Amino acid sequence: DTWKQPLIVKDGVIVEGMNVNNIPPETIESINVLKGEPATKIYGAKGKNGVILIRTKKGESAAQNAPIDVKVTGYANDEKENSANQPNSGVQIRSTGTSGTEPKPLIVIDGVIAENQNMDKIDPETIESIKVIKNEESTKKYGEKGKTGVVEITSKSKTPLTAIEEMPQFPGGVEALRAFVRSTMKYPVIVLENGIHGQVFVKFVVDKDGSVTNAKVTRGVDPALDKEALRIVRSMPNWNPGKQNGENVEVAYEMPINFNLPPNRISKDKLR
Repeated sequence: DTWKQPLIVKDGVIVEGMNVNNIPPETIESINVLKGEPATKIYGAKGKNGVILIRTKKGESAAQNAPIDVKVTGYANDEKENSANQPNSGVQIRSTGTSGTEPKPLIVIDGVIAENQNMDKIDPETIESIKVIKNEESTKKYGEKGKTGVVEITSKSKTPLTAIEEMPQFPGGVEALRAFVRSTMKYPVIVLENGIHGQVFVKFVVDKDGSVTNAKVTRGVDPALDKEALRIVRSMPNWNPGKQNGENVEVAYEMPINFNLPPNRISKDKLR
């Protein structure tokens, strides 16, 4: 097979066309190699031919702006380490500095700054690519916020956030939502005849404009009740959208819908 040039990443920065042989050996602190799935999980299509991670030795001045090392838990470059970490599902980000007090990088998810995002809550399976930028490039793009480096995470298509600064809200709040569900709910006759009741969980996405999309049952009770729960959710009016750093964002939301009224409390207009 024809040998293909692997991706070179020096001190956390992708370097196009670099010849590794031109790097003085005495300046290198460590070299790691990623290939196959671990390489593409972190660097996307650019890593399909493998990735060579080079970390150089740093002097005192460089230590003040230590490069950022990004690692996706469960996809490390060592098989033993990979096996040990597989149960974990978060993203770990660490500085290459040794003092343990290095400032944290700015996190940007799908173009939105997520300063308070807990990286452990991000599932690596939802990540399309991760890019690290620093120094002049990061400050030019993000200003003062990018001075300690920036980790740009691109999610796979239409992956909404689940934990943000301001969650979406039904118009009027929780009580208004409960009232809407009660007034909209219709009990399938077949359900009453068979004495079926319970709690159906529905997950959906509140879009940037507040519209409710992609509704699906995550924990059902009965096909008839599951169908009714979806009908209720899909008939909801637009919500007040979620916000991250003042911008509207897509948010995944899950809610239970209770079907547990006794038959003698269900009026005819509540049947279908």
